[in-house]
Amino acid sequence: MSKFEKLVRLLDHPDDNYWGDILAGEAREIIDSDPEVLLSFILEQWESWPENRLEHLAYLLGEGVSNVEEKLIIALHGSKYKSVVFHAKEAVIELESTRNRQRL
Repeated sequence: MSKFEKLVRLLDHPDDNYWGDILAGEAREIIDSDPEVLLSFILEQWESWPENRLEHLAYLLGEGVSNVEEKLIIALHGSKYKSVVFHAKEAVIELESTRNRQRL
């Protein structure tokens, strides 16, 4: 199973405590292992993804410093799902915070 397939499998898990406590961290680790490639691929196809997958993805974004991550966050602001837009807005705040911490 590829990294991308593992990531999608994790993102598709139902929204429960196990997702938040365990799987979200595992999914972020996969993203961080190759953010440019994985997030570029997601950027090309995110619009066809289901709400739960997108919501989990948006929840994870903002902790990295990749330009592709920023582009994906901005793109997710155009989602048809309000929950995804909400998490994308939170991701912008997290991204700014992450960048500020790196400057210190």
